Amino acid sequence: MQLCDESTTFEGTVDTVWQFLVDWQSMPSWDIFMESLDFDGPLKMGSRGRLKMKNGPTAPLLVTSFNPPHSYTDELTFWFTRLIFHHELTQLEAGKIRVRFVVEGEGLLPALVGSLMKKDMKKKMPVLLENFKKQFETRRQNHQI
Repeated sequence: MQLCDESTTFEGTVDTVWQFLVDWQSMPSWDIFMESLDFDGPLKMGSRGRLKMKNGPTAPLLVTSFNPPHSYTDELTFWFTRLIFHHELTQLEAGKIRVRFVVEGEGLLPALVGSLMKKDMKKKMPVLLENFKKQFETRRQNHQI
């Protein structure tokens, strides 16, 4: 079940936005759904980590697709539920990037409360994307990317 499909557009290049997108150590600062995240090293195909959700459980996270610098997918599993997160970057024109996040759910929670999950994601995902955009732009202005 698709829970959300949101995107935003801003200035940047695929390579610089990709660097920021896969910097898992900075993700909790812009991702309003997570409290903390831990991986043993840089993100790559098959990377395993642990995600502590805000007001929720800690769950294992697995990178299931990795196509630099355009997309990656990771999945987390908890309470008989699998959430699949697709992250995509598209170069629209010189200097313009579209960042798109798609979230799918399978299992117990989407079956029981899927409409509530959709409503919550629809409300919060634009905030998450705006945080991502603002932090990317700040880092770019400060020459950190």
